Formats: sequence, structure tokens, C-alpha cells
Amino acid sequence: MKPPKNQKVAQAILDAAQARFLTQGFQKTSIADLAADCQMSPANLYRYFDGKKEIGAQVVARFVKHSRALADQFRNLPDLTAAKRIEGFCLEILRFNHHVFLSQTHLFELIRLISNIRPQMAKEHVGIKVEFLEHCLTLGLKNGEFAPGEVSGQTLFNGLIKFLMPHFIAPPAPPLPELESQALSVLQLLFKGLAKR
Repeated sequence: MKPPKNQKVAQAILDAAQARFLTQGFQKTSIADLAADCQMSPANLYRYFDGKKEIGAQVVARFVKHSRALADQFRNLPDLTAAKRIEGFCLEILRFNHHVFLSQTHLFELIRLISNIRPQMAKEHVGIKVEFLEHCLTLGLKNGEFAPGEVSGQTLFNGLIKFLMPHFIAPPAPPLPELESQALSVLQLLFKGLAKR
């Protein structure tokens, strides 16, 4: 992203792009469409972004930021066990993904495209979740909630991937209560294996 002269205008462009990409799709949206939505010329839009792919990447970055904010929120909640942090984080991610990705199916197209163009963004998104789970494991070991073992944040992520990544919530997805029930069952199984005996 070019250093914007006006951050408010850059955010308005991203808002318009997100709305357009999610309703019309990334491939069918042109720079001219986005410029018209923002009541500016395509040339003016290029003062803020190098092109449509960069705009798409910045839209996807908003979802990555959401995951980071959620991880920080659950990491910093006081008086919560490690298991409750993991459970709360997983359920919130699941609810967000279910709401956003089922109502805006074009988002999958955008994420697939940006993941191919900018694989480091996809790695960052997974990394945020793995780091959070690693933090919770360390906390659980420290407070005596979990037994020492070979389990890592990556192992937990692999066991919970269906509930943590949007790719597994493509239509026709089960209703949210059913997915929440599945997630809680998997979490209980994981916690049972991690528990101090």
C-alpha cells in the first residue's frame, strides 16, 4: 500500500472494495467500479493503491487483524483457565466464520486468490492461531491445569482446524449450533488428554 495522503479516504476505498468483492466477486470487480463507488477517478484511486490485487490483500488483512484482536482479547482476559481461553477463542472464531463466510460466499474466492499471491498472509493468519494456542498450553502447564507432554500449539491447531479456518465452513455448512456442539466435543476430548492425572 502506498503511504496514503488521507487515511480516511484509503479506508473508504477498502470499505467500498470489501462490499463490492463480497457481493459481486473479486474477478468481476474492476478498478473503475471501485472508483465509481468512491466517487473518484480510477487515476485518483491509484494514488492510494497499486492495483486491485493490493486492495484485495488489504481487505483480507482486515480478517487477519480480526483474528489477532480476538487472540489478544482472550490472551489478556483475567481469571480464566487455559482451557476456557481456548474454548472461548475457538467458539468466537467459529461464530465469526460461520456468520461472515456463509452470508458472503464470494469471500472464499478472494481469500483463495490472495493466499496464492501472498502466501505469507495465509501463514500469518494460521500463525496467530498457533501462537495463541501455544500461549494457552504454556499457561496451562504453568498453573498445573495441563500435564507436561509433547503437545504443541500446532498440534492443537491441527485438531481444531475445522473450527478455526473458514475453508471448512463453505455452503452447505451445518447450522451453527451443530458446529458449536462438534467443537465442544472435540475440545473436551483434547482437554481430557491434556489434563494433569
